[in-house]
Amino acid sequence: MNLFSVGLRHHTANVETREGFAGHPESDCLLRDIGCAEALVLTTCNRVEVYGASEKRVSTD
Repeated sequence: MNLFSVGLRHHTANVETREGFAGHPESDCLLRDIGCAEALVLTTCNRVEVYGASEKRVSTD
């Protein structure tokens, strides 16, 4: 099992970009498409972070 995390914060992404990753069905589809077995999306007013587990290696670049 491979664990990964990716995130956006207010210093690197504007509000519209961060909102685009928070709670949308497209995000769920993307995680499923990369083979994510489990994922947690954490959103606050200043950041969005995704923590996940996948059978295959996930590039975070």
